[in-house]
Amino acid sequence: MNLVDKTAVIVGGGGGIGKHIALTFASEGAKVVVGDIDGESAEKVASEITSKGGKSLALKVDIRKEADISDMIKKTEEKFGAIDILVNVTRIASLVKMVDLSEEQWDTVVDYNAKGLFFLCKAVAREMAKNNKGKMIIISSTAGISGQEQLSHYAASMGAVIGFARSLGLELAGRNIKVNIICPGYLETRELKLGAQLKAGPSVEEDTIVLFSPLHQIDCEPEAIAKMAVFLASEKGDYFSNETYRLWDDEVTFSRNMTIITKKPL
Repeated sequence: MNLVDKTAVIVGGGGGIGKHIALTFASEGAKVVVGDIDGESAEKVASEITSKGGKSLALKVDIRKEADISDMIKKTEEKFGAIDILVNVTRIASLVKMVDLSEEQWDTVVDYNAKGLFFLCKAVAREMAKNNKGKMIIISSTAGISGQEQLSHYAASMGAVIGFARSLGLELAGRNIKVNIICPGYLETRELKLGAQLKAGPSVEEDTIVLFSPLHQIDCEPEAIAKMAVFLASEKGDYFSNETYRLWDDEVTFSRNMTIITKKPL
């Protein structure tokens, strides 16, 4: 699954799943743009890539701001040329019961996760369409399919992401632009921490993680998500588009089993 000479933009690549994807793409020979709302984290990942002999560029980008997205595209094309691959990983979340959820918290999560993705894909699709080719890989969540307790606003945004991305795949098919969605089976602390920073919910313990598994353990490691993203981005993924890949063990048991692990009770 060789990605040599391909330019990949990983938005949300500054940590967690996004970092794993950025490093894995670089190891396959891609020129990697690490975009993240946390510019310092993006710099660290890009530096790690270049220290290993790869090519990388770090950019601070807030996908709610179209000016940030335009700047990212301009700088990417100036340094590496046309964008071949877009992977969006950046998402925010918070653990709030629906009856306690404020309008501001709802709007913050839905705007960032859904409207931000719209801004990002709209801008990148225009650039990919100029070359009649491209791959878009959207990281959503199984919460958007099955729903989850204390994550109604997040689940709503992830459901919107899935519907939007599948519709986009149909619209862009004639331009040879493939759009696929990967739905991991757990929620990262990073999403919760970003959510807290953007006032979408309360702060969380450093090691808080939401697991969607009947065994109460992570059933989908970041490495597996990265490998799936590489497959879809490579020539082996040329005949896959408009699909949603659910990386969990079993939908029925998944929908019945959510465990929130913290040092202290919520």
